[in-house]
Amino acid sequence: MSDSTVPTLSAQPPVLPSSAPDRGAGIASWLLLALVVVPHFPLRADSDANYGRIDAQLVLRLGLCAACGLYGLANFSRVKNLLNHFPLAWMVLVGAVAAAMIPFSADPRQALAACTVLWSVLLFVPAALLRLGSHRTLLTVLAGSAVYLLAQWSLCFLAPEIGQSVELRPDGDPIVRVGGDPQQLGFQSVVTVGLAMIFLRKGQLSRRWHWMLLGLAAVTLVGAKSRTAAIAALVGAGLLLVRRLHPARRNLFVVAGGCAVCLAFLMLSMGLPGATFETLEASFARSGTGHEIESVTGRTDIWHFALEKIGESPIVGWGYCCVPAVSEKFDFPLRHAHNEVLNVAFSLGIAGAIPLLGMFLQQLFSVWSTKDDLPLFVTAAGIIAGLTEPVLFLAMPTALMILWIVVLCRREQDAPAVEIGIEAGPVALA
Repeated sequence: MSDSTVPTLSAQPPVLPSSAPDRGAGIASWLLLALVVVPHFPLRADSDANYGRIDAQLVLRLGLCAACGLYGLANFSRVKNLLNHFPLAWMVLVGAVAAAMIPFSADPRQALAACTVLWSVLLFVPAALLRLGSHRTLLTVLAGSAVYLLAQWSLCFLAPEIGQSVELRPDGDPIVRVGGDPQQLGFQSVVTVGLAMIFLRKGQLSRRWHWMLLGLAAVTLVGAKSRTAAIAALVGAGLLLVRRLHPARRNLFVVAGGCAVCLAFLMLSMGLPGATFETLEASFARSGTGHEIESVTGRTDIWHFALEKIGESPIVGWGYCCVPAVSEKFDFPLRHAHNEVLNVAFSLGIAGAIPLLGMFLQQLFSVWSTKDDLPLFVTAAGIIAGLTEPVLFLAMPTALMILWIVVLCRREQDAPAVEIGIEAGPVALA
């Protein structure tokens, strides 16, 4: 099936006369744009110390999610058919477990707020997708990501106390990173890379805009110093480029890449001068020591702590997004378990982890059966990012979470599943 004939989910609303514009679509566009920009955009300094404090920033984020939820409820008659079908139904099951476990949570107020946000996004994104169509939806996400990156760079120079974060090396030297939350800034860059490449291939983005967006994303990845985001961007972009190759060249590329990896492993194993595992690890470590890489920048300790807590409440967990409430005895306050699966298992136990794993497995299998680039990129980026950071089930939605829901919005029918593609727009972005 060629890219031009990929069927899309987009259910277009009735054609309205020019004197009666579709206000519902306009509202959906603005809400979607805000949902990409606002939830992780910092408005105060020292966000870690003030995490969870009720202030204007939190009220703004919750108010936006509430507005999105109301929009989803207003269009529920159109959305319910999507929510009842897999693979999106896996995510609905996780949300149902999160709602059911609120009374048993370590912090019911936090669990209620986070669960409300999750359901608001679950209702809103399919409603916006059906109202706008996949082309306009993804274009809005791309625009929001670009705005987010530019605004973060503006804060970095105009208000560095908000737009920068500083870490200290073991020797006391500071490491300055762009963004109040460099990880989320990095993941926003990943979204920009993927959507820019996909739009270019569809002929809906000029090469000038393509290279401008890729340049902005690349500079942001360097400034944010997020290695997880950089790896996700490289792997996702690499998969998109490899898919364009002729099958013979693709096989040659895979074989050559495998040989290069084996050769590098042999060189490191033999301990050739200047080429050892220790020197390689140290070159990637911010602290200059291999232990940082071996411990995944300290995440192995967090994972061990998370496994202990999961063992204490294996069935129902501690409540959706309630990790901070039960991490007082850890070395430092934790927002989450720094792994998608462990974070859900920590929060919702086995009851929540089972549908999460089912969603991942079905998504991995479905990627092999589609020629659409969007599921491939989003699945690769979401799973790689999820190895060290949760990006799908957080207290506030992320751009990757929005794209993940878009990809999951497939109708399972007797025929093969209809894939979400980018339908041809009337004109390319010039």
